[in-house]
Amino acid sequence: AKCVGTPARGNGDGFHLLNANDEYFAKLVPDRPEEVPNRRSHEEPSVEWAVRTPAGIEWFFCGHFGSHAVTVIDSENRILAITQQDTSGWTTEQHGDVGKTFLLRIATPMDVAIVLCTLLAVN
Repeated sequence: AKCVGTPARGNGDGFHLLNANDEYFAKLVPDRPEEVPNRRSHEEPSVEWAVRTPAGIEWFFCGHFGSHAVTVIDSENRILAITQQDTSGWTTEQHGDVGKTFLLRIATPMDVAIVLCTLLAVN
């Protein structure tokens, strides 16, 4: 999988996700929290990105990308993946995120490449 910058929605903030054959698979665009279906109104506001395929499948990346705390949900509000900092204590004394460990948990049948490409593109 590959992410390619593109002027999605005319503002240049989107990406195209390509498959292993460099064919268009989906678009990755910034999204507004109120557009996420089945969102609980009491949830804390967060950054939202959406992956949308031509077949109408949508995945929403919600959370705090700066702290690497992100949840991926589908249009039925099912959790497909989560990222978080590993708090088990294994770190090294270095600046920024260098030396920190982060966990990525992905439910089947979610594609790991979609999640990783999206996280890298947004970050």
